[in-house]
Amino acid sequence: MDWSKGYEFLDGELEKITVDAKTGRRYTDKLVKVYYQDGTEERLLIHVEIQSSPKPKGIFARRMLTY
Repeated sequence: MDWSKGYEFLDGELEKITVDAKTGRRYTDKLVKVYYQDGTEERLLIHVEIQSSPKPKGIFARRMLTY
């Protein structure tokens, strides 16, 4: 990444495409515009998953598949 060019969070754009998602609004997902060293512009989808308690086997895997 070329951090000298900065980065931009595109949460508004992400909200537009996920507003009708079956799983509802996702506050932990972030869409970020960044630049590579060669000047190429890229968008990264960053997903943070927090699981605070044990769940039955397979639930976590199914949730990740949904994302």
